[in-house]
Amino acid sequence: MSKCTVCNSDTVDIGYLPFDSNAVGVPIVDDTPIHYVRCKSCFSVSAPTMLQWSDIELASKVYNSEYVKYDPSYLTDRPNNYYKYLKENVKHKYVKNIRHLDYGSGAGIMVAKLKNSGWNSKCYDPFSHNVRPTTKFNFVSAIEVIEHSKDVQATLVDILSFMEEDGVALITSHLSKEDTGIDWWYLNPRGGHINIMGVRALQIIARRLDVEIFSNGINFHIMCRKEIHKKKVLGW
Repeated sequence: MSKCTVCNSDTVDIGYLPFDSNAVGVPIVDDTPIHYVRCKSCFSVSAPTMLQWSDIELASKVYNSEYVKYDPSYLTDRPNNYYKYLKENVKHKYVKNIRHLDYGSGAGIMVAKLKNSGWNSKCYDPFSHNVRPTTKFNFVSAIEVIEHSKDVQATLVDILSFMEEDGVALITSHLSKEDTGIDWWYLNPRGGHINIMGVRALQIIARRLDVEIFSNGINFHIMCRKEIHKKKVLGW
């Protein structure tokens, strides 16, 4: 049985999904079964077979020209909605001082819109904008990124590496729970959802990294090095 990718505890099988399964009605062509397991301790859910794929395999099989068919909001609703969220929730007096990195920026649509509204905003994405920035930022966003990572903790460490000492990161990713099953809509192998944090995983990782992570318990999480900073940029 596979071990949990977050806490190394035992896992339990929750079932299989066809590789092409999706929530948007695209016909299934590739029905290769993708196995998912759930951690008995922190409740994280992962797809062990896909976690073994190389970045080249993931780029070829998942993040290819057909990806948008299985995740249409990637180019429309998601960047537009989060652009509006940031515009409405980041305190106006901080905007002129924001140095923002969108980590896992995809097509870069949200960043383009933020730039047009006056933000100092940059993209970084291992697959689509893979030139790593050489500067640090006081605000990093990772919108629907963590669930695509083969190593969640390593990804959070990488996000921290781009943050100034008093920086803040906004991370969005749904959390799996004790009763999460194979019918959960968020399990999406064709969309690259291969490693989903459980509700207990955030604090396990926070202790290891010596950071604060504040969460709404569903899908919005703020990571920073000191508690006082959680309200410095975002209106939480």
